[in-house]
Amino acid sequence: MSAVVMRPCLGLLDGLNMPVAGDFAKQSVRKTFEHIADFKKSRITLSGVFNDLQLLAQESGVRVAEHQAFMFAQRFLLALPSEIRPPELAYDEDGEIAFDWHGDRGCYMSLTLRDDGRLSYAARFSAFDKEYGTKRFDNSIPKQVIELVRRVTQS
Repeated sequence: MSAVVMRPCLGLLDGLNMPVAGDFAKQSVRKTFEHIADFKKSRITLSGVFNDLQLLAQESGVRVAEHQAFMFAQRFLLALPSEIRPPELAYDEDGEIAFDWHGDRGCYMSLTLRDDGRLSYAARFSAFDKEYGTKRFDNSIPKQVIELVRRVTQS
């Protein structure tokens, strides 16, 4: 005959010494810490560009939280995949935030983001291989734009 014994829970990591549940819990905790470390590593590389964005706003006489184009720029930077290196930033006279990436052999991509979410881009890979267009930024970067940035930064 079997009996269930109830005991008080002693915290989040309580029960790690139990055979099956303990192994599963240990794996879950390890994977959670790995994901957190990966996230921190990817955000550290972006922290410099967030500082640049803040300085750009100050130089332009605005606060990031009060200017829609800067808010979109912040969201755009957060939406960038972690393997893509941060862009150079500029503030255009017409109120758009510019993002620039330079690759090898003269490859580059320039992207601007307006206060209404309009995303315009132009990429040059060679004299005969150029792409440009306009998309809508709605907290996610269109796949076509991400692929162009990857292509420039990996060249």
